[in-house]
Amino acid sequence: MSPKSDISIQISGHTELNITFDMTAFIEKILSLKNIQQGSFEFTFVDNETIVSINQQYLDRGYATDIISFNLRSEEHTSEL
Repeated sequence: MSPKSDISIQISGHTELNITFDMTAFIEKILSLKNIQQGSFEFTFVDNETIVSINQQYLDRGYATDIISFNLRSEEHTSEL
């Protein structure tokens, strides 16, 4: 990322990951290609049981999905997260 960018990236995992590349560098490259220079991005990796639970709790869906995203600026979910 360029020195002028104001990017925060946080990665956490609640499951075993077998990642063979620098995930932070990968995310930074994508943000750079998309010309995104500011923001806070949090990635949490979970197992299927956990993602089903999150889907049920916040989105009223009883099944696993590959990705769930929340706009933390949204008033709807901010107090629950």
